[in-house]
Amino acid sequence: MLDVDSDNKRISLGIKQLYDDPWPNLVSRFRPDHEQEGRVARIQDRGLIVDLGESVEGYVPGSHCGVPADRVEEYYAAGDAVSLRVIASDESERRIVLEVLEVPEKKRGSGADEADEADTASADEEGTASADTEDTASADEEGTASAEESPTTSD
Repeated sequence: MLDVDSDNKRISLGIKQLYDDPWPNLVSRFRPDHEQEGRVARIQDRGLIVDLGESVEGYVPGSHCGVPADRVEEYYAAGDAVSLRVIASDESERRIVLEVLEVPEKKRGSGADEADEADTASADEEGTASADTEDTASADEEGTASAEESPTTSD
């Protein structure tokens, strides 16, 4: 029982209070340098949330994923198995911070892969690489159109 409000004739109950706090055990189980397998639960803007089993999740900051922090989604997907090492476990903050031990290969078919392949194909067809800016693309399109419209004479 958490609280009794006799004025409003209400009581507050909490089920968590029936169980021991799991964090002292988790902190001793996930000590720094402990290595463990996990699965990517979800990808966030600044890193990965990984499932360590038994309803325990840990956090891998983008800087500890082994890939550029802004390209994490190109290498990881939900459900991927990952080898991890504990960097820190903090009972008071209730968190486990991890780092990836083995960096996976880049996923095929990611948006960036397709863009890179399109740029390469474009460069191969034209013989030169083009810039990836809209202004340059517009100028190229306009330049090509005007060159096609004006006939050339060989006199």
